[in-house]
Amino acid sequence: MGDNMLWVKPLSVLLMVVGLVIFIGLGLFNRNLSAASDDSSSMAEEDPYGILNHYRKLAGMPLFHHSELLTESAANHVHYLNANPVNSTDYLDYHHQLPGRIGFTGVKPSDRALHVGYPSRKVSENISTGSATSYSGSISSLMSAIYHRFGFLDFTVDEIGIARDDTIFVYDMGNRQLSRICTDKPEYFAARSYLRCGDYLLNRDDEAYLCRNLPDDAIVDDSVKGLKCANGTVIDGRFIRRFCESPPEDALLHGPGSYYFLCDDRYKVKKDWLDSLCRHPGVAAYRPVRYFTLSACPEIKIRSEWREDLCAKAGTSNMDEASFYPDICHTGFLISVSRWEESEWERLAVAPDYVVWPARDYPTPTRFTGEFPDPLPDLEVTGYPISVHFNPYTAEDIRMDSFSLHYLDSHSGQWMTVNDFSRLDHEHDPNNLFTPRQFAWFPIQPLYPGTTYRVDASFTYNGKSENLEWTFVTTKQ
Repeated sequence: MGDNMLWVKPLSVLLMVVGLVIFIGLGLFNRNLSAASDDSSSMAEEDPYGILNHYRKLAGMPLFHHSELLTESAANHVHYLNANPVNSTDYLDYHHQLPGRIGFTGVKPSDRALHVGYPSRKVSENISTGSATSYSGSISSLMSAIYHRFGFLDFTVDEIGIARDDTIFVYDMGNRQLSRICTDKPEYFAARSYLRCGDYLLNRDDEAYLCRNLPDDAIVDDSVKGLKCANGTVIDGRFIRRFCESPPEDALLHGPGSYYFLCDDRYKVKKDWLDSLCRHPGVAAYRPVRYFTLSACPEIKIRSEWREDLCAKAGTSNMDEASFYPDICHTGFLISVSRWEESEWERLAVAPDYVVWPARDYPTPTRFTGEFPDPLPDLEVTGYPISVHFNPYTAEDIRMDSFSLHYLDSHSGQWMTVNDFSRLDHEHDPNNLFTPRQFAWFPIQPLYPGTTYRVDASFTYNGKSENLEWTFVTTKQ
């Protein structure tokens, strides 16, 4: 969840660029890959909750709780997929339903959860379909697929509903605490619809006066759109507006050459100039627009920065309780940002600072054969990916400093180094799905079966340097 953001306008270019945007409620899909159960050690074939919780326990994470509503939502989507086979390799199709089709219950996972009465819009989804014929096979293949792995090991989800039919497996996930808050609407978590500066609250008369006299710089201008670059960088709409009002001469193309159209096609902008800006946006980078509303004028979005400046002039900047998450509850309940973050911090403070996979006691497959979207489109088969991702509530300013992988040679008894691997992170991800807290390494060649591997890594977070070492063993086949 986060503050409100302006919609982003795709970049209009001479060559068509296909953009990929992931919203809350949109999941991931895995195809043709070769605390619900308190007994987290259970690996029984027909206990997918036990399997997933066994893996969550190996990773040191809180266990999943079983959600009947999410199970119903997942079952509905299985029915839809059975009735409407997807013939495209576009993985978005597996998570989006089309109105009017047999079994339609909602376009996105969050819509389908709403259909069965799930109270929160925070719903993510993993799907596998293809060669897996068992829960263990489906979950194993999804854990080998890096985007899906992060879905199952997400710090912010802790309840799940699961359904299957033959080779179609659907896993819908949500946040249990958030669901309870949206349902029970406790006063403690209620956001304030009034303007708050420390202990001073505006009454309704004050609100009405403020609504009538808001300066232009206090109001969010929804007409200002950002610009999305081909590499996923978003240029802030306010920068684009200033550019269009007075474009720098060195950015404009007046003769032959490669260019982009900008400013409603009024200007030809040099391709090299804009590409350079996209690579190094600096102050031009998109900044989410935070806003709040007042009950006297709910249709007006008021900039949070303006409010904070106003309160600072009054001698205080304590505005947290007036900030809220819009549209996160299907029930319409507005949740205070500060109260929710405090609650999540308490829950995740007992979770590990970071999670590594494969875990020490996980029987690790030797190879990765692909997923949709494909993190390594140029390679058909690689070694099993190794990942580290960090707790969003305890780790900030993360930097991976080094990584190395070694295997124990059965003949010499010496540790040998794996030299060839591909690294994925927030800046090196072809699908722009990694967050700044997620890192993965793919050995270029499949791992050796029945072999002990050792990972050595170092990273810096929260201003501290730390070394990380663990071992895992690959399966014998």
